[in-house]
Amino acid sequence: MTRKKDAGELLYYLYKSLNCQTISSESLLKETGWGSWRLEKAIRYLREIDAIKITLFKEKIERLQKLVIVGLTSIGTQTIEDKDKFKITFGFELNLKKGKWSWQISKW
Repeated sequence: MTRKKDAGELLYYLYKSLNCQTISSESLLKETGWGSWRLEKAIRYLREIDAIKITLFKEKIERLQKLVIVGLTSIGTQTIEDKDKFKITFGFELNLKKGKWSWQISKW
C-alpha cells in the first residue's frame, strides 16, 4: 500500500465520518488496524496537501504523534468532491458507492 493510497482512503473515511465530531489517533489506529508508522505517513501526506484540520500533542503512540483531527479543510473537501482532482492527488479513482477499503471497515 502506498502512502498516497492510504491517505486517499483515510481522507474519504474522514469525509464520511466527521459529522460534528473529532477523531483521535487512538481511534484511527483501532478503526484501521494499521500500524502507527503507516497511519503517520498517511496523515503526514494529508497535512502536506493541507486537506485536514488537526491538533497535535507532544505525546506519541509508538511512532505516531498523538493527534485529533477536527475536520477537513476546503481543499480536502474539494479534493473528495472532484473525481479528477482526487485521482490526480491520490492515484486511484474514488468510488463513492463503494465504502470497502483496505482495512475492511463498515460499508457506507
